[in-house]
Amino acid sequence: MHEAVEQALSKQAHDLIFVYCSSMAQFIPLPAPARTMIDFVDADSSKWKQYATRVGFPKSWLYAREDAY
Repeated sequence: MHEAVEQALSKQAHDLIFVYCSSMAQFIPLPAPARTMIDFVDADSSKWKQYATRVGFPKSWLYAREDAY
């Protein structure tokens, strides 16, 4: 993946690099050759918050605690 990204970035100049999830950010070279935007679609905080409202204690407490971090 590193090689594919480097090839794509070297072929032409870019105004913006869009990274779809946090696990893909590792493939953008530093310093990035253009402004970079990362969409953290894989962030778990929203998931934990939803879980906390749908289950009883003690899981609700545990999920709410995970959402706090």
